Order: sequence, then structure tokens, then C-alpha cells
Amino acid sequence: MEAVLRVSEIASSERPLNTAVHDMMRVAVDLLEAEQGSIMLLEESGQHLVLVASSGLSNDVPIGYRLTVGESVAGRVLATGRPLLLDDVDEESFVNFIPKSRPIASSVVVPLRAQGRAIGVLNLAISQPPSSFTQEDLRVAQLFADQAGGLIQRARLHESAERRSSDLFALVEASRGLLGILELDPLLHRVLDGGGRLLGARVGFTCLFDPETNGVARGVFRGVDKPTMATLVADPALRSAVTTGALVQVEADGAGFVGAGLKTTHGTRGLLVIASPPDIEGHRAELLRAYAQQCATALSAAEIYTVVERKESELS
Repeated sequence: MEAVLRVSEIASSERPLNTAVHDMMRVAVDLLEAEQGSIMLLEESGQHLVLVASSGLSNDVPIGYRLTVGESVAGRVLATGRPLLLDDVDEESFVNFIPKSRPIASSVVVPLRAQGRAIGVLNLAISQPPSSFTQEDLRVAQLFADQAGGLIQRARLHESAERRSSDLFALVEASRGLLGILELDPLLHRVLDGGGRLLGARVGFTCLFDPETNGVARGVFRGVDKPTMATLVADPALRSAVTTGALVQVEADGAGFVGAGLKTTHGTRGLLVIASPPDIEGHRAELLRAYAQQCATALSAAEIYTVVERKESELS
């Protein structure tokens, strides 16, 4: 009952996910009188566990430490979905077992479950014998983990919904900046501004290629020198993005960039390249891809305007 009430108290406080997880870690350690504890959560890819909260662990295992599912004790508990009560850990029984800085006299490792599936692992340990965990402690730990898993899942869904709402608003604002601009050079500036706003970067460039020579016909750049820009334009991966309209990540001069191909209805091809960390989040990549499609539409309209303007001049 105390486990349920303590988790419910954290849930009702509407704390941010990171804060809530750390609070739950402290509650679990206090509740079962453990000396060490940790919470690892499953990544969206479903391949790795990430350490998000700990108490009493050595500096050799920092926050953000990743562990492949199925490896070590925590990885096995997540893979099987079964809790473990261990008194003497046999290192040879686990793949890539992580040696602890202090010997473990007793530990409980239980899955954090939500909607019938494991989303993480709670690990509590005692290093000083003769104290040891019991089957009753294992049951209480699992009860606590089930409550905590539901809270973490709800908080994740809430944060995901808020992030997607914010991303959608950013996309709408960036796309709105393209409206009403029918001259190519000012429009290219707006394209670069919007791309930088979406990824929170001020470094990048956008350009259009000459259909005959395949060289850069026009473009704008910010925070990128011409040699770096030339290197990026010649990069085979970015060249393939020009053709396919895909999104690719490359490096130049030790910096990371993400590029999206642009293709207008008239067949003109181009690039939008923005400085980006190498591990850009999936939803951010989708956001930039959607924005690149909006940019291609705006550039197509600008090209039509240019053609109409030239015909009017010839008619005059």
C-alpha cells in the first residue's frame, strides 16, 4: 500500500519525466532499504536499455549508459519479463555482466511494465551481508515497478504529445514564412531561415542546381564557408538526396549536417542543408522532410512566377 501511495503522490504532482523517475528511484531505495539502485528504460528502437536514474552506483556507470537487451542481468529481465532475486551473482551466467564496484550480497531486479509489456528495469541491491532481500521484498518491488511503469508510460505519452504539438506549430510557422514570396533569392533566404528554426541551428545553406551543368546556379548560406559548402555539395550522399529527395546525414570539417533534397515541378533540383547533431531524433527528421516538401512547392510557384514575368516582359 505504501508503494502504491508513494507512486500515486509522484503522479499527482505532474513532475517532468526525468524528475519523476529520479524521485521514484529514491522512493524504491528507501522503501526496501537498499544501498544501491537504478532504473533503466527501453529506447524507442527497442534494442537498448538506457540508465536514467541511479543511487549508490560508481562513476563507471554514468547516466545515459546503454545496455543491449538480453545482456547482463537487467537485459535478461527485460527480455524475459521475469523478476529475479539474486543472492550470489554468477558472472558466467550472464552475457556482458557488468562488475560492480562493491560486491553484491543480495539484489532484486524487476521489469517496469506498462500495458502488458516491459518498458524498463528496476534494480535494487544490498552490499553488506547478512542483510538480504526476501521473496516478500521481490513481490513489493514488482508491485512498485508496475505502478512506476504505468506512470512513466503516461508521462512519456504526455511529453510525446506535447513535443509533436510543438513540432507541428514550428512546421506551420516555418511554412507560413514561405507564403507570398515569389522571387527566388528572397525565397531561398526564407527556406534557410525556416530549416534553421526547425532544428534550432543558425548554420546551413540552400541552393538550386543548373539543370545543364549540374553546378550551383544560385544559393544562400549562413555560418558555412565556401570550401565547406563545396565539400558538402560534392558529397555523394547529398548528391543522392538531390535525386531521390531523401534526408541524409553527413559530416564535413568535423561538424554534422543533415540535408534534404528539393525538386520543383519544373524539374529543378536543389538542397537544403542544416547543421545538426549526428543522432538527430526521428521526429525531427520527419519534420525537416515535411518542410522540404513545402519548400519544393514554394519554389515551384516562384519558378512559375518567373516564367510568367519573363513572358510579360517579352510581350511588352
